[in-house]
Amino acid sequence: MYTNIRNIEAAAYPEYMQYLQEVHTLEDMQEYCESKKVLVLEGEGWYCICGKNEVVDLAAISKLSIQEMLYIGTELKKWFGTKKVTLDARKSTSYRLIKFFSRGGKVSILSEEEWTWGEDIMVEMTIKFN
Repeated sequence: MYTNIRNIEAAAYPEYMQYLQEVHTLEDMQEYCESKKVLVLEGEGWYCICGKNEVVDLAAISKLSIQEMLYIGTELKKWFGTKKVTLDARKSTSYRLIKFFSRGGKVSILSEEEWTWGEDIMVEMTIKFN
């Protein structure tokens, strides 16, 4: 699992955004998430990592299918319930997924604020699954 995640991260992100390259164990993942409670979802060419109250990372090396997006949404709803969740979404990728869920009524966006990380526009968000 960890090798697959590191490979996807290396392909999906520029080097300055890569923090999973040293994650080799559950303890490493818990430290990365700053949480003892961790959820890792993965599929063919994508992964989603969550801590107790945060979507820590979502990466894909190709466009997610509708089935994959719905699977991720369903699993995140199970994990977080209706509590507030924070995340930093890359505007060119995962932000689109959150907007997809929002348009479908599955997520309420409580706040969003853009910021820049290197050459990427990011959006700090607080959301709630409906």
